[in-house]
Amino acid sequence: MQAPVYGLRCEQQPCGQPLRCTFPMRQPTLGAMNRTLLLTLPCVPPSGPLLLSFHGQGGNASGFSEQHAPLVSTAAARGWVVAFPDGMADGHDSGWNVGTNGDSSTCLPRTNNSYCHASCSTLRRCSRCAWSTCFDDVAFATRLVSSLVAAHGLDASRVFALGESNGGMLVHHLAQASPALLLAAVVVFALPLLGHLVEPELL
Repeated sequence: MQAPVYGLRCEQQPCGQPLRCTFPMRQPTLGAMNRTLLLTLPCVPPSGPLLLSFHGQGGNASGFSEQHAPLVSTAAARGWVVAFPDGMADGHDSGWNVGTNGDSSTCLPRTNNSYCHASCSTLRRCSRCAWSTCFDDVAFATRLVSSLVAAHGLDASRVFALGESNGGMLVHHLAQASPALLLAAVVVFALPLLGHLVEPELL
């Protein structure tokens, strides 16, 4: 392992190969945890933007990066840094907290099926249509961006995001919760849940 840089620890790999990284965090009540991601750095000092790429529910960083290998190689060739974070899986499918757990108004009438993750149970945010983790993914994304910007001298005003399905829902949530974080974003087959569509201009 290389020495930690701004809280991020990454395995050594040949230039241009994805690095498996851990990012320590602490969340009130839920305590300390290590978030994980794949990180691709260009073979020359980074000169391009940062791209955050979020997989869908049940996915992971490795599979999502493999699906988008041409994107990664093209981005790296142009000096971009590409990060593929892993969603948390604390009892059910991996995924992202999009700010709706505990909000029963997102349920359709007669919905009565709840898959409450351990994090949501601890925080008492289970509702009759709970379905995702309650780890703070907005805090994770914003702190990860700050860490990568500081470690690699990136331009914090040139951060982009790609998300598919539940990952796209997270991008919508990030754009609403932290509108200064992203310059632009692309979402694929994803919308916020009922009552949570309040979009800034970037989407």
